[in-house]
Amino acid sequence: MKNLLPLTILLLSIICASAGAEPNRATQETRIEARNLIYDAGSAMDKAWDAFHKAALGGTLASPEIQTSAEADLMEGRALLRKARKAQHEDDIEEIKRLTEQIQQISQEVVIKSQMEKE
Repeated sequence: MKNLLPLTILLLSIICASAGAEPNRATQETRIEARNLIYDAGSAMDKAWDAFHKAALGGTLASPEIQTSAEADLMEGRALLRKARKAQHEDDIEEIKRLTEQIQQISQEVVIKSQMEKE
C-alpha cells in the first residue's frame, strides 16, 4: 500500500494535467468570425477618427471639453483594438466579441460627439 501512494499521485497528476492541458481550439468558422469582428471594429474606429478630424479641422467641435472627451475615447478604442488583435492571436473569440462590442460603442459615441454643434 505504501508503494502505491507515489504511483497514485503520479497518475492523478497526469490525469489532472491532461484534462486542462488542451485549450479550446478555435475552429475555422470562429477564426473567420474573429477576423470579421476585428475588421468591422477597425473600420468603425477609422470612421470615428475621420469624423473627429473633419470636425476638429473644420472648427466645428462643440467645445474643448467635447474635443478632450472624444480624443480620450479614440485612444481607448485604439487600445481596445490592440487587445482584440492580441486575443485573435490567442484564439479567444469571447474576448474578441467583448472588446469589439466596446469598440463599436466608443466609435459611435465619438461620431456623435463630433457631429454635435456649437452652442
